[in-house]
Amino acid sequence: MRAAMLLMISALSLVLMLGCGSRELTRSKAKELVTEKLKKEPPVPGRTAFAVSVGKLAGGKATNLQQVLADKSQNARFWKSLADSGMIKVDWLGIEPINENGASGKSAFVDVSLTPAGSALKVTEAGGYVVIKACERIIQDVTGISSTGNASAATIEYTWQYGNLTPFVKAIREIYGSTLCDATTQKGHASFRRFNDGWRIEEYDQLRNYGHAKGISDFKPDRH
Repeated sequence: MRAAMLLMISALSLVLMLGCGSRELTRSKAKELVTEKLKKEPPVPGRTAFAVSVGKLAGGKATNLQQVLADKSQNARFWKSLADSGMIKVDWLGIEPINENGASGKSAFVDVSLTPAGSALKVTEAGGYVVIKACERIIQDVTGISSTGNASAATIEYTWQYGNLTPFVKAIREIYGSTLCDATTQKGHASFRRFNDGWRIEEYDQLRNYGHAKGISDFKPDRH
C-alpha cells in the first residue's frame, strides 16, 4: 500500500514538473517557433523575391543563339548563367527590324521561359515578368527573452540572416552587383502568448516593418 502511494506521489510530481516546465518559454522553443514562422513567410518585395523578364526579349546584334549567350552584356550573361543552372530555357526566335529612338535597325530576339526547376521557385507572374523566390530569412540565435509577471506573455529578440539563396539571386548578385539577400546579420523581435496547448507567436516585427507585395511592380529591382 505504501509502495503504491509513493508511486502515485512520484507520478504526480513528474506531471507537475512537466506542467511547470511547459509554462516557461525557452530559447530553444522560441527559436523553433520563429523558424516555423519564417518558413511560412510570404515573399517580401526586394528582399526575398524579385521580378525577372520572360517571353520575347531582344538579343542585340547576334545572328544565332550561340552568339546571344556568348555576348558579354549583363542580360546575356544572366540568361546563360540561369540556362546553365537549369532554371530557364532560351530559344532563338530570329532577327527582326526594330525602330529605336527614331532610328531603324535590326535586332535578334529570343524567347526566355522557366524550366520545371525554375517554375518551382515562381511566386506569381504578370505582364512579361515572373516573380521569383530569391532567398529565405533564417534565424541565427535568440539573444534575449523578457516576460510579464504571470509568465503568460513574452517578447524575444533574435538575430537572423538571409540564406538558401536561389540560382536567380546568385546570378543577379554576381552579374548586376545586386545586394539582394546579403549576409548581414540583422535583429528581429517577436511577441508570444501562452495558451493551454503551449506558446504561440502573436506578432513579429518584420510584418510591421516590411510591407507585403501587392503588385508585380513591387518586386522589380533596379534593373531586372
